[in-house]
Amino acid sequence: EKNKAIVEGINLVKKHMRAKSQTEQGGIITKEAPVNISNFMIVCQSCHAPSKVRKNPEKPGERFCSRCGTALSNK
Repeated sequence: EKNKAIVEGINLVKKHMRAKSQTEQGGIITKEAPVNISNFMIVCQSCHAPSKVRKNPEKPGERFCSRCGTALSNK
């Protein structure tokens, strides 16, 4: 609903945590932050590279890889 996703190892941020009790220690922790979905690219199955998508004006709804020109599935 917020159009964001968390990816492991990407967009790491440092957060300062206060000690909540005598036994729990405070400090600086590193965690993943959400990334906007518009920053992701589709990986083509045939050329195995991230590529932009283009649409065919003759066949509406069908998408093609801009690098190699193969049709992309909607899965």
